[in-house]
Amino acid sequence: MAQRKKNFTTLSIIVASLLIGFLVGYIAGFRYGMRLNGQDSLPAMPQQFQSQPSRIELSSGAIEIVKELNCICGCKMELLPCTCDELKGSKEIKAFVQILVGEGLSRSEALGRLVEKYGQSVLIAKSS
Repeated sequence: MAQRKKNFTTLSIIVASLLIGFLVGYIAGFRYGMRLNGQDSLPAMPQQFQSQPSRIELSSGAIEIVKELNCICGCKMELLPCTCDELKGSKEIKAFVQILVGEGLSRSEALGRLVEKYGQSVLIAKSS
């Protein structure tokens, strides 16, 4: 009987240790995952419910080029006021323009690269 009680106590200690180990590992992994996302705690509000859409910050050189472009996602807007998230939409094209300007391309070189990537419809048609 004493041997049986000793085995039960040993088994109880092992099970309790494993449960504590799993719990600590789970919490540590959760905290590590939150740090990978750049957060130290849970966000107050999920990102999809934010009231302000994220905006692309453009340099003055990029703004001058963007003024000559259309959004080609299908929204039929000029690029500068558009804020769509569509594929080949406002944010994608504006970010590409900013990269081109950051690489030191001239206005005409940047417009050429934009036409290569997105087609002629990216340019606002100028009436003569």
